[in-house]
Amino acid sequence: MKKIILGIITLLITVSAVSFSYMMLKKKDTIIDETKILTQKYDTLKNEKNTLQKERTDITNSLDEIEGKIDELNTKINH
Repeated sequence: MKKIILGIITLLITVSAVSFSYMMLKKKDTIIDETKILTQKYDTLKNEKNTLQKERTDITNSLDEIEGKIDELNTKINH
């Protein structure tokens, strides 16, 4: 009788350990998938940031050119 009870307890412990291991592996897979998704989102945002910075630089350069032309016109008008 003791061997049967001991066997049942051992079986329950083994099943619990296997279930826990399986659950941890699934959780690990989920974390890996979420990490991939977040990495893709980060890369997308980083590319958008770089694009916006380039556009800002282009706009600033255009404004500088316009200011230069306005200064030239003002100089011509005043002389």
